Amino acid sequence: MKIKVLIVLTILGLAFFSCKNSTKEDGEPIIPTDTKATMEYNENRLDTIPENRELTRVFKGSGGEPFWSVTLDADKIHFESAVESLKSFSASIATPEITGKTTTFTSNPDKGTIKVMLIEEKCIGDMNGKEMTHQVKVSIKLNNGSDFQNFKGCGSYVQN
Repeated sequence: MKIKVLIVLTILGLAFFSCKNSTKEDGEPIIPTDTKATMEYNENRLDTIPENRELTRVFKGSGGEPFWSVTLDADKIHFESAVESLKSFSASIATPEITGKTTTFTSNPDKGTIKVMLIEEKCIGDMNGKEMTHQVKVSIKLNNGSDFQNFKGCGSYVQN
């Protein structure tokens, strides 16, 4: 009987010590290199701004009170806002005026005048708290209006 108990204990001991712990990971976990956080960081770094400041990528800016957004691509400016008279405004892009760290785009389509200033200075977005590379100022005057409506916010170049 002692031999049977000894054999059973030996088998149980071998089974216990030879089992692999399936909850323990071997090595380092695999982490993708392009996580959302690293993509946002790379998108908003100041050193990713083109040296010649030509619009080789899309620029997006926005602000609040009231909400508005502007997109500049290779050939047009598109502005949208919550203001009833300025729901949507598009214009072709003319050659920008560059002064120091400020790039100004002005266009005079049939609907009125739009002026977009991109100031190369870090800016924290009002609505999302995200750090962006530029302060953005947009001024729009419709043909039937007497004054410019001004909007301020933040923006960055983004990959198209």
